[in-house]
Amino acid sequence: METKSKELTEQERIAIIRAIVLDVKSNGAQIDSEGQKLIDEIKQEQATEEVVVNHGLLNAQKEDVEDEADFLETEEEVDFDADENEIDMETISPQMREALEG
Repeated sequence: METKSKELTEQERIAIIRAIVLDVKSNGAQIDSEGQKLIDEIKQEQATEEVVVNHGLLNAQKEDVEDEADFLETEEEVDFDADENEIDMETISPQMREALEG
């Protein structure tokens, strides 16, 4: 037998969440610190989104440009233990080069 999952509307999802919240509150369950961090993070994201929606993206400030300029032209040491998809697999580590040449 094949079961199809019905995609809930936004109102249905909100109703489910509201019921869960009421159940938690009525049973005396408390939000732990991790849950509160998540709630705070979501509130912060919503506030940021509201600012962007109402005012558009803010222009870069001089301090922002200076902060980013500090990272330009900095040579990054290759981490040969990093994900192989992020490095050139034709190169060999200094330790391996030393072993082969030495």
